[in-house]
Amino acid sequence: MLSTVLYLCIYRLYPESFFYSTSNFSNTLLQDFLLWLRTRHENAKNNQIWRKLAFILAYSTDGYPLFQLNLSSLYNVGNPQELREFNTEEIQNLSLRHGLNWQIIQVESLKQIIGGHPFLVRLAMYHIIHEEVTLEEILSKAATNEGIYNNYLGRLLKIIRDSHLTESLKKVIHSFTPVELDPIETFQLYSIGLVTKKDNKVEPRCQLYREYFTTFL
Repeated sequence: MLSTVLYLCIYRLYPESFFYSTSNFSNTLLQDFLLWLRTRHENAKNNQIWRKLAFILAYSTDGYPLFQLNLSSLYNVGNPQELREFNTEEIQNLSLRHGLNWQIIQVESLKQIIGGHPFLVRLAMYHIIHEEVTLEEILSKAATNEGIYNNYLGRLLKIIRDSHLTESLKKVIHSFTPVELDPIETFQLYSIGLVTKKDNKVEPRCQLYREYFTTFL
């Protein structure tokens, strides 16, 4: 639903270039669209009519370390709402929607490895339903190149290397207590989704990340 709102906005502006995903737009076209959103935001400050129009954008922050955010047209615009992790009850409910009817022991075994990460939880259920694999098989290979998370983890690994965050992440995954990093490094690792914050310190978001990056960094 959130993505549909974004696509609809782009379609209204550039119908001839609409291909169902913003990844297919040229950088120039996307920047034009973001600048248009910024202009509407500024207009709403002094215009009651524009104030009635609200935009909801769904986007990922894992590419933040690769970009200069202060140069973005949407820098410091809007009220961000972070997608929180699923709790045990929500994972159980999601399993019912997939026809799995998981018990607490299955939910907790999954959470031990990936926490309540919405995408990773959903991906595990998808593979169990469509690939006819078991939860135990998924978890046993989760942090390997044979696991269902291989492509996802590989993309994160590339971002880490391209962003020169290898040493920072090593400090985190090799420690079993929260680690204090440079504030910029903390912001970048948190934006990628690799760490959680504990006061002024950070720790790995889940066991999957600790195991995978211990092996491949």
